[in-house]
Amino acid sequence: MANYIDEFVVVKGVKLHYYRTGSGNQTLILLHGASDNGMCWKPTADVLAEEYDVIMPDAQGHGLSDRLDPGFKFSDQVYQAAGLIRELRINNPVLMGHSMGGTCATNLAALYPDLPKAIILEDPGWMTQIANQPGQRPGAREMRERMEQFKTMTVEELIEQCHRESPLWSYEELVPWAESKKQFDINLFSSFNINELPWIEMVPKIKCPALLITAEIGIVNDDTVAKAMEIWTADKPLSHVKVMGVGHNIRRENFQVFFDSVQQFIKGL
Repeated sequence: MANYIDEFVVVKGVKLHYYRTGSGNQTLILLHGASDNGMCWKPTADVLAEEYDVIMPDAQGHGLSDRLDPGFKFSDQVYQAAGLIRELRINNPVLMGHSMGGTCATNLAALYPDLPKAIILEDPGWMTQIANQPGQRPGAREMRERMEQFKTMTVEELIEQCHRESPLWSYEELVPWAESKKQFDINLFSSFNINELPWIEMVPKIKCPALLITAEIGIVNDDTVAKAMEIWTADKPLSHVKVMGVGHNIRRENFQVFFDSVQQFIKGL
């Protein structure tokens, strides 16, 4: 079992909490999705820590980081993640992000091309359709209502509900997920403009290698993948792996395929 330390850095007046584990010459920074926290990466980090230095920040409004201020924008996460990298004096980390964290990794690679060695995107928030249309993921209002309900539940109740809704998840995934819902600032869903910096404008600016991991039923569909490949301009590769039989939480539903894809990509850098 990996040992974890937890510390804080301050970026432009915002105190950001992070966990760190493992060792090695290559640092991996794992960016979580909306309403999760850094520890939601723990089952993955436990394995990665055998070879890598692993950092798992809590985004602002999540985990033990500062709460959201009235002027918060999703794009703030980009300079905050870049600030964390610089404060910790990390050279050429690999960024791995899920959902909202995948969007942050996308934008950081585009706007701070000198910072990451590579990026790994687990079904990033590359929205192309309007939320609340039939068949679309919930919008801000529905997500806020769901989070408000979570606040009234115990961790044990949340674990039980998540297990019913997501039977493929291991118990090791359920516990940090449930705990993160008790820490999450629901004001994040006062608006839900994750695409404040549109992915279609950010992707052509990326210069580093990238691995895009998508689900059979997730945010990023086949048309979006094809468009990303079309607008990719870097001389470094954009690799793609589609995992069948899973939804948005790819690593939680088929860890082995997810982890093998990640390992193969990192080893090839």
